[in-house]
Amino acid sequence: MSKSKASREKELKARKKAQASVILSPFQASILQKNPKVTFDLNPSVRMSDVFDDFATPFYRSVETDLKEVNKVFGLAMVAWNLSLTDGELSDQLAIELFYDLPQDQFCTIIPILRDMIAHKHAHFSHVSRLITKFNFDGQKLQVAHHEYEPK
Repeated sequence: MSKSKASREKELKARKKAQASVILSPFQASILQKNPKVTFDLNPSVRMSDVFDDFATPFYRSVETDLKEVNKVFGLAMVAWNLSLTDGELSDQLAIELFYDLPQDQFCTIIPILRDMIAHKHAHFSHVSRLITKFNFDGQKLQVAHHEYEPK
């Protein structure tokens, strides 16, 4: 990663500020305050790769010098992001089923991290209802494929 941590933090703050002003109109923000379960999609001008990077940043900070580890974190973040779009009990059940075959120590490490990521998604990105279908991170640029999620 060629960017310094300080410049990355500055860029992250600028993106968050821009997203906050673009994502929700004042009317949408007032509705969201009254009913946090209401979801609004992003403004089309906001790049999903930026949103996903902002979401995953707190989780990959400790490994950001190791591209392989960062990609592992992005993979787990993608799973958590998509699980967060389902009902709470269902997301927990699906998470357990997804990682059930892992050795006990890995399972016991991943599930709490996944739960933390899902809580982070609900707390900071609940207004984004896009399903992430694929990502690619080469150490410089993050690309995210996504589509609208329509719960049934």
